[in-house]
Amino acid sequence: SLQDFVHEELIEGLLAYEFKNSSFKVSPLVNLYDVFEKIKSEKEEFINSANKNENTQNGAKTDVISADENSIWDEVLKDYKRVPTVSSWKKAVVTSVGLNGNLKIWVEGRGIFSLSLKFGPDNRDKKWLVGDVFWVKEVAQKQWQIRFDPRVEGAIVVMDVRTGAVLAISSSNPSKNNAIQAWRQPGSTLKPFSYLYALQRKMAPNDLLGDRPISLPPIGRNL
Repeated sequence: SLQDFVHEELIEGLLAYEFKNSSFKVSPLVNLYDVFEKIKSEKEEFINSANKNENTQNGAKTDVISADENSIWDEVLKDYKRVPTVSSWKKAVVTSVGLNGNLKIWVEGRGIFSLSLKFGPDNRDKKWLVGDVFWVKEVAQKQWQIRFDPRVEGAIVVMDVRTGAVLAISSSNPSKNNAIQAWRQPGSTLKPFSYLYALQRKMAPNDLLGDRPISLPPIGRNL
């Protein structure tokens, strides 16, 4: 949709700005390892209790718990309520960290994938941790492009210049729509009002005004 396209272009532009100005930093959305451990502990306690009551053998009990870890990661991601505004982005979490930046990631609703990441000089101190969450986008079969939220904020409003209809509104801030909620200086948006008032007072577009200080009476009094 146009909304998705506009938002994706906004995020890409902000990330490109950060790269250009050497201000880009790798920053996962959140780390959910503690949440994973809590859910896993609860499930293990439940399974162990059920196995004990049913006199199940230890080997079968271990298989059940081990096979359940990926579903726990999927449950953790689903419980993390933050959602992307672009449907092609999905949440992913680091499930294991290997050598040379090799990761195992669980993509919500898709499964486990391998990912190799190398950081630039400005991020060489970054170390992935199990439980780190970020956005991913599938660019080819089982190939994922990793996404981070830009730290610099931006917003965009797309309008039809013929009708004035608002076609898309997007903000990089997930908690506040800067396109409609941020306080901004009006800038040149005030010019049409001042020009229209001048035309209503019989001024012509080619009238010249001196570039000098001027004092105006309070509002409500005639000039």
